[in-house]
Amino acid sequence: MILQEAHSYSTLITKGSPKFADHYLFIGSKGFDFNYPSHRTALGLITMIAGQGKFLINGKTVDLDTESFVFVNEGSTLSADFPGGKNQVAMLFFNPTLAKLVAESQLFEIGPERSELDPSDFSLVEHHHFAHATLARHLALLQQLGGSCASFNALKADMLIRNILDGLIEENYEAMRTSANLQVVRRTTRIDLYQRLSQTKMWMSRHFRQTLSLEDIAKVAMMNKAHFSRSFKKAYDQTPHQYLTYLRLEEAKRLLTKTNQSITQVCLHLGFESLSSFSRLFSKRFGLAPSKLRHTEVD
Repeated sequence: MILQEAHSYSTLITKGSPKFADHYLFIGSKGFDFNYPSHRTALGLITMIAGQGKFLINGKTVDLDTESFVFVNEGSTLSADFPGGKNQVAMLFFNPTLAKLVAESQLFEIGPERSELDPSDFSLVEHHHFAHATLARHLALLQQLGGSCASFNALKADMLIRNILDGLIEENYEAMRTSANLQVVRRTTRIDLYQRLSQTKMWMSRHFRQTLSLEDIAKVAMMNKAHFSRSFKKAYDQTPHQYLTYLRLEEAKRLLTKTNQSITQVCLHLGFESLSSFSRLFSKRFGLAPSKLRHTEVD
């Protein structure tokens, strides 16, 4: 892996679309203004390690902060223009040869679309993602490892990047399987629809503790209620309401086993209609009543 300052990326793109023979990690410096004119990018991910940044990817605006990131597909158009100040960007670009080899090694049967799949195409997962602690730790460690010339550190950095790349490829194949359920013939339409559903599903996983109506959720997907509900059911084989219930029951189990909140408090906190409906749904999901679960954990 090669570690460089983010401003050096500007120099690369003035010479055309960047090509990387190795993994590259670009880290921004505080106070540096970011100005990346529109260009064709390599396969990688972008996030903020401090502050916020606005990026234009294939004509769509993506706002990133330290709690989010985006994958960019090889050949996609990317531009960014925002003041530095406290803002610090992190861009990790993968060795395209290794990425393609790993993707091809994991390619498997994904139904009727199998013949048109390109293992190096990551268009489906090229959208806003919510960051997670593991990725943040990996980037911080990569930054440390990249400042060393020791061969062991270089090997460790490559292993971390391979782990991130494996996760990207696994997510991409899962996206291929899910998008095939939509049965949309036109590829661009299928990609757009999947991205809307996927982003909305992630949004639901962060806001399920709130009172959410189908209309609220459909607005996030920028779709009408009927179209969103039908598409979500086709893609994930469950309704939006069923997915919300799943999230809330999983959280209820966590709260009952890891906290001292009462069953009533958990029920009301997660927005269930009544204790009886909560108990019924919980028992159906986990095979025992909430009170029995708490009693079992105590024992």
